[in-house]
Amino acid sequence: MREEYAFADLPVEAVREVQELEARLYAELGEDITLIAYEKDPPGAESSVCRADLKGE
Repeated sequence: MREEYAFADLPVEAVREVQELEARLYAELGEDITLIAYEKDPPGAESSVCRADLKGE
């Protein structure tokens, strides 16, 4: 199954929204929650680059 999906190439604003939701979930649940966005790769496509390193860019 891993071969079928790659990290989604999200725009910076979408990454910020995911990070804000992670922060809200932490505030509500008291636990670190990590949300990961994947997209299904078309046949023969190379994996997308992970955008997890943006850290507030």
